[in-house]
Amino acid sequence: MLTFGAPALLWGLSGVALPLAVHLFNFRRYRKVYFSNVDRLSVLQQETQRHSRLRQRLLLAARIAAIVFIVLAFARPSFGKSERSLDGAAVSIYVDNSFSMQSLASDTDLMTEAVLKAEHIAGAYSIDTRFQLVTSELDAAQARWLSRDELLDEVAQLQPSPAAPRLSQVVGMQRTFLKQSGAKAQHAYIISDFQKSVSDLDAILPDSTVDMTLVPLGVAAADNIFVDTVLLDAPAYFTGSRAVAEVTLRNDGPTDMEKVPLRLLVSGRERAVATVDIPAASSAKAEMRFTLDDTGWFDITVCVEDYPVTFDNNYYLSFHVGDPIRAVELHAGHRNEYLRRLFDGDTAVALLSTTELPQTDGCHFLVLSGMSSLASGVASRIVEWVRDGGTLLVAPPSPDGNPDLVSLNSLLASLETTMYGQWAQRKMRATTAELDNSLFRNVFDGTSRDMELPSTEGHYLQLAAHSSSQSIIRLADGDDLLTVSPAGRGRVYMFYTPLDERYTDFMSQALFVPTVYNMALYSRPLPPPAHTIGNDSPIALHGNYNPDLPPPHMTDGDGYDCIPDLRRQGSRQTLVVHDDIPHAGFYSLGSEHLAFNYSRLESRLECYSRSDLEEAVEERQGVSLVDGSADMAEALRRRDGGHQLWRLCIVLALVALAAETAIALSRPRQRSARNPK
Repeated sequence: MLTFGAPALLWGLSGVALPLAVHLFNFRRYRKVYFSNVDRLSVLQQETQRHSRLRQRLLLAARIAAIVFIVLAFARPSFGKSERSLDGAAVSIYVDNSFSMQSLASDTDLMTEAVLKAEHIAGAYSIDTRFQLVTSELDAAQARWLSRDELLDEVAQLQPSPAAPRLSQVVGMQRTFLKQSGAKAQHAYIISDFQKSVSDLDAILPDSTVDMTLVPLGVAAADNIFVDTVLLDAPAYFTGSRAVAEVTLRNDGPTDMEKVPLRLLVSGRERAVATVDIPAASSAKAEMRFTLDDTGWFDITVCVEDYPVTFDNNYYLSFHVGDPIRAVELHAGHRNEYLRRLFDGDTAVALLSTTELPQTDGCHFLVLSGMSSLASGVASRIVEWVRDGGTLLVAPPSPDGNPDLVSLNSLLASLETTMYGQWAQRKMRATTAELDNSLFRNVFDGTSRDMELPSTEGHYLQLAAHSSSQSIIRLADGDDLLTVSPAGRGRVYMFYTPLDERYTDFMSQALFVPTVYNMALYSRPLPPPAHTIGNDSPIALHGNYNPDLPPPHMTDGDGYDCIPDLRRQGSRQTLVVHDDIPHAGFYSLGSEHLAFNYSRLESRLECYSRSDLEEAVEERQGVSLVDGSADMAEALRRRDGGHQLWRLCIVLALVALAAETAIALSRPRQRSARNPK
């Protein structure tokens, strides 16, 4: 079927009336010339009239043909046009400007190639087409229409971005915006290297209203060694302790790498080195140890040297050393001697023993040591404190004198944990200890698991055992000696025998120290030492900031300065960064340090091949694929505009004009009249 890109211009065919008028109304005025005898001119006259009529008709046909083909060329005729239409379409173009687009493809990087493809796509549409430009940031400001010139200007100014959105997020933003346009034809283009780590093709649902076109770029295989993760395996940081950084290195290349050098820097000074062998397309781990020899903030940089992809060579962490964990022992008049020995003089845990509950603000670990009765006001404060993230250890009172456990059980009931029942005078030994519990992380090796477990002279039975309660140490009869239960954001540890040598030998066992000491160490949740750019989850802060004062500024020491979004969740202060972090590195918030890293999704350079993409979009309505290595403008015109005939029309118009010129310059051959006699 023959169609026209600009049918309104066909009115120009009325211009054929001009040569018709010239030829039909070209009345010549003749001048009479008298001859004595015209008999000899009769043959010449008849022959000239025949040639003149033919010549005039050919001129008329050539001029009409020239006008017709010129008008048709401007009207852009096409034959066999597809259901897609490039005319009157609303167009959304996604240009992937994530870090992976810095990879090289042939003689240039993918980013440059993507910009060129976007310009070609824009060139396939008419000048009055409305465009949307979407980039990896998925900024709300991108939900606006651009002219073609505005689109080209913005595309030319694109810079690499740390953002790495899922492909389904990009498609969702494009489809939502295009459907608001009201245009009959809605076209969306995705120009990307289609990394497997972010291209969730299965999540792209069919949509017949928006024509989605994938434009894959030619990707050269790239080797990339990068620091994937760094974990600091410690429940608390305190002066004089040894810290262990477990570094995971990733090799995404096809070649095994040996003795890759790795460095750990503290505030710019090298504190540990290691070499790592990494198999191809695999990862390896290395432990880097260093001493926390001072108080204050430790800014850690773990780095590896690798080219040409360099954005993921460094991994940043920051944590604070020096503030001890605040612990409180609330007792009925007799301080527990074993707790005193455990915590007195310790630099990591500061224990306060008292008979009256102090302010719980800033307290991390609370021990109810032998308390049988609690005032209602004290109990309600403890419940609120635990639910807000505190850690409570309950050591029950001595069974001598039949203590009244009503108020203690009321507290436990409010926390939705197991309560204490009757005292059972049973002498037995513990048979099971859950040494895989997080409480004993990195405490025991394989040989120390066969240690002697504590014995008891009796224990309290469990009353209304709660399903969330988890056993840590269990006695031979199946009853529990120690359990832990979650309560809001906090947790409750419960012994079922008093911490008294008359009832148990647990305090003299090797298991006692790490059990109770780690309860205190893990009671203060450590803020994550590293954060990922692009993650909008609230960040728990080390300090608290007075909401009545102006908020502190967040800076990077290199000219960056912003006022952050600080929020309070219970007793904790949190930070929401939104899109405020421009690059990886260290940032200061008042007296606090924060470390941010780029997402490692962009470090995985493995991409979908063209055949993978073809298989993914096969029979998926509304999604198609074009060859990213071709001239995009021409490829789209052939696909969506059918076979374009405007070039042929221009050629035929030039032929008609050349023919008209040749006819106009030609003269009939003159013949002399001869006497027939």
